[in-house]
Amino acid sequence: MFPPIELDGHPYFDGGCADPIPWKRALDVGCGRVVVILTRERTYRKRQEGLRAVKGRFLKKYPGFVETMSRRSEQYDQCRAELFAREAAGDVIVIAPSDTLGVARTERDKEKLLALWQQGYFAGRKVLREHPELREA
Repeated sequence: MFPPIELDGHPYFDGGCADPIPWKRALDVGCGRVVVILTRERTYRKRQEGLRAVKGRFLKKYPGFVETMSRRSEQYDQCRAELFAREAAGDVIVIAPSDTLGVARTERDKEKLLALWQQGYFAGRKVLREHPELREA
Protein backbone atom coordinates (compact mmCIF):
# COMPACT_ATOMS: atom_id res chain seq x y z
CA MET A 1 0.00 0.00 0.00
CA PHE A 2 1.49 3.27 -1.09
CA PRO A 3 0.48 6.66 0.27
CA PRO A 4 -1.37 9.01 -2.08
CA ILE A 5 0.66 11.27 -4.34
CA GLU A 6 -0.26 14.96 -4.28
CA LEU A 7 -0.49 16.73 -7.65
CA ASP A 8 -1.79 20.29 -7.83
CA GLY A 9 -3.24 19.86 -4.35
CA HIS A 10 -5.21 16.71 -5.22
CA PRO A 11 -4.44 13.23 -3.84
CA TYR A 12 -3.94 10.39 -6.33
CA PHE A 13 -3.86 6.68 -5.51
CA ASP A 14 -2.83 3.64 -7.55
CA GLY A 15 -5.30 3.45 -10.46
CA GLY A 16 -5.50 -0.33 -10.08
CA CYS A 17 -7.60 0.22 -6.98
CA ALA A 18 -10.45 1.75 -8.99
CA ASP A 19 -9.90 -0.06 -12.31
CA PRO A 20 -8.32 -3.44 -11.59
CA ILE A 21 -7.96 -4.59 -15.21
CA PRO A 22 -7.91 -1.41 -17.33
CA TRP A 23 -8.88 -2.77 -20.74
CA LYS A 24 -12.15 -0.92 -21.44
CA ARG A 25 -10.53 2.45 -22.06
CA ALA A 26 -8.60 1.11 -25.05
CA LEU A 27 -11.84 0.00 -26.72
CA ASP A 28 -13.55 3.28 -25.75
CA VAL A 29 -10.91 5.32 -27.59
CA GLY A 30 -11.21 3.26 -30.75
CA CYS A 31 -8.74 0.41 -30.52
CA GLY A 32 -10.10 -2.37 -32.68
CA ARG A 33 -8.53 -5.13 -30.67
CA VAL A 34 -6.93 -5.22 -27.26
CA VAL A 35 -4.44 -7.70 -25.83
CA VAL A 36 -4.79 -8.05 -22.05
CA ILE A 37 -2.08 -9.76 -20.04
CA LEU A 38 -3.35 -11.00 -16.69
CA THR A 39 -1.11 -11.79 -13.76
CA ARG A 40 -3.51 -14.36 -12.31
CA GLU A 41 -5.04 -17.55 -13.67
CA ARG A 42 -8.35 -17.39 -15.57
CA THR A 43 -10.06 -19.12 -12.66
CA TYR A 44 -8.84 -16.60 -10.08
CA ARG A 45 -11.47 -14.88 -7.96
CA LYS A 46 -10.49 -11.99 -5.76
CA ARG A 47 -11.31 -12.55 -2.10
CA GLN A 48 -12.88 -9.80 -0.08
CA GLU A 49 -9.95 -8.25 1.70
CA GLY A 50 -10.26 -6.99 5.21
CA LEU A 51 -10.22 -3.23 5.33
CA ARG A 52 -7.31 -3.24 7.76
CA ALA A 53 -5.07 -1.90 5.02
CA VAL A 54 -7.32 1.08 4.34
CA LYS A 55 -8.41 1.86 7.88
CA GLY A 56 -5.10 3.47 8.64
CA ARG A 57 -5.23 6.83 10.29
CA PHE A 58 -4.02 8.66 7.15
CA LEU A 59 -6.89 7.24 5.01
CA LYS A 60 -9.72 8.50 7.20
CA LYS A 61 -9.60 11.74 5.26
CA TYR A 62 -10.21 9.80 1.99
CA PRO A 63 -13.63 8.16 2.50
CA GLY A 64 -14.12 7.71 -1.26
CA PHE A 65 -10.97 5.63 -1.45
CA VAL A 66 -12.05 3.53 1.53
CA GLU A 67 -15.42 2.94 -0.20
CA THR A 68 -13.69 1.98 -3.46
CA MET A 69 -11.50 -0.51 -1.63
CA SER A 70 -14.52 -2.05 0.11
CA ARG A 71 -15.97 -2.94 -3.33
CA ARG A 72 -12.66 -3.96 -4.90
CA SER A 73 -13.14 -7.73 -4.99
CA GLU A 74 -16.62 -7.63 -6.53
CA GLN A 75 -15.50 -4.97 -9.02
CA TYR A 76 -12.50 -7.10 -10.02
CA ASP A 77 -14.65 -10.18 -10.55
CA GLN A 78 -17.22 -8.23 -12.59
CA CYS A 79 -14.49 -6.67 -14.73
CA ARG A 80 -13.01 -10.13 -15.29
CA ALA A 81 -16.38 -11.57 -16.37
CA GLU A 82 -16.89 -8.71 -18.84
CA LEU A 83 -13.36 -9.20 -20.14
CA PHE A 84 -13.93 -12.89 -20.85
CA ALA A 85 -17.25 -12.11 -22.56
CA ARG A 86 -15.47 -9.62 -24.86
CA GLU A 87 -12.79 -12.23 -25.49
CA ALA A 88 -15.49 -14.69 -26.59
CA ALA A 89 -16.86 -11.99 -28.91
CA GLY A 90 -13.40 -11.62 -30.46
CA ASP A 91 -12.76 -8.02 -29.34
CA VAL A 92 -10.09 -8.87 -26.79
CA ILE A 93 -7.24 -11.36 -26.60
CA VAL A 94 -6.40 -12.51 -23.08
CA ILE A 95 -3.08 -13.97 -22.02
CA ALA A 96 -3.14 -15.47 -18.52
CA PRO A 97 -0.83 -17.80 -16.64
CA SER A 98 -2.06 -21.36 -16.20
CA ASP A 99 -0.53 -21.34 -12.72
CA THR A 100 1.17 -18.57 -10.74
CA LEU A 101 3.60 -21.12 -9.30
CA GLY A 102 3.15 -19.79 -5.79
CA VAL A 103 4.57 -16.39 -6.68
CA ALA A 104 3.40 -13.72 -4.23
CA ARG A 105 2.80 -10.03 -5.05
CA THR A 106 6.06 -9.13 -3.32
CA GLU A 107 8.01 -12.20 -4.45
CA ARG A 108 11.80 -12.01 -4.18
CA ASP A 109 12.72 -15.57 -5.19
CA LYS A 110 14.42 -15.06 -8.55
CA GLU A 111 13.96 -18.69 -9.60
CA LYS A 112 10.19 -18.50 -9.07
CA LEU A 113 10.00 -15.19 -10.90
CA LEU A 114 12.02 -16.53 -13.82
CA ALA A 115 9.81 -19.63 -14.07
CA LEU A 116 6.68 -17.45 -14.12
CA TRP A 117 8.24 -15.10 -16.67
CA GLN A 118 9.07 -18.07 -18.91
CA GLN A 119 5.51 -19.32 -18.65
CA GLY A 120 4.26 -15.88 -19.74
CA TYR A 121 6.75 -15.73 -22.59
CA PHE A 122 5.58 -19.04 -24.01
CA ALA A 123 1.92 -18.09 -23.52
CA GLY A 124 2.58 -14.93 -25.54
CA ARG A 125 4.31 -16.90 -28.29
CA LYS A 126 1.30 -19.23 -28.46
CA VAL A 127 -1.04 -16.26 -28.89
CA LEU A 128 1.14 -14.95 -31.72
CA ARG A 129 0.90 -18.31 -33.48
CA GLU A 130 -2.89 -18.28 -33.07
CA HIS A 131 -3.22 -14.61 -34.13
CA PRO A 132 -0.54 -13.86 -36.75
CA GLU A 133 -2.23 -10.51 -37.47
CA LEU A 134 -0.81 -9.28 -34.16
CA ARG A 135 2.69 -9.45 -35.54
CA GLU A 136 1.86 -6.48 -37.75
CA ALA A 137 0.59 -4.36 -34.85
